[in-house]
Amino acid sequence: MRILELGKIAAQAEKIRLQQLARRQTLRMVYLAVAAIFAMGAISMLHVLLWNVLSLRLGSLWASAILLGMDIIVAGACGLVGARSRPNHTETAAINIRQEALRQARETLLVALLPAATMLGRGTARGGLSLVRNFGRVITRRRT
Repeated sequence: MRILELGKIAAQAEKIRLQQLARRQTLRMVYLAVAAIFAMGAISMLHVLLWNVLSLRLGSLWASAILLGMDIIVAGACGLVGARSRPNHTETAAINIRQEALRQARETLLVALLPAATMLGRGTARGGLSLVRNFGRVITRRRT
């Protein structure tokens, strides 16, 4: 029964982690979309204003070049901020709980299989123990 409980805990932790990830990514996309809409309007008005001011002093060619350089800098800064994504505390805790529950489930399964494996050794405990050891290696092997 302990294995089933640990499996349920691991599944619930993974569910919480995935829900938090989906929520975080959805909120990111909504905020980035709203920011993009307002940014386009503000940049358009800023361009008109700056182009008028710069063209009076420097001429239209230099005014356009300065505005282009400013656009590239602002776009790069906004792109870096939008690309940033860190898991929050709930996601990190859910990952840790899932990993611990799965580790405990593996250990419990190995302990439960030990008596059965010793019986499979044809009268010797050595054959069954090697079976448990090999099975334990397969189960506890880390997957990337």
